[in-house]
Amino acid sequence: MLGFNMNVQTLEFDKKQLIKALVKYTPNELKDIIDELLNQKAFTSSTLDEITNEASTIVKDRSLSPDIVKDAIEWARSKK
Repeated sequence: MLGFNMNVQTLEFDKKQLIKALVKYTPNELKDIIDELLNQKAFTSSTLDEITNEASTIVKDRSLSPDIVKDAIEWARSKK
């Protein structure tokens, strides 16, 4: 389990360095790391407006048909 201390200086990694470090962990250890980040509110959920705007942009840019959009919505709702 990881411990975090606010008095310790923050380290910065680029994506490639972070991936090299994370591949050393088992899936369960990675789950614990992600759970800890979520518990610390390190990530905030997107608002409905942000999700709607992003989805609308993707649908328009890719000219997706209504059937594909419907399937995508049904899939997303099943993942709650």
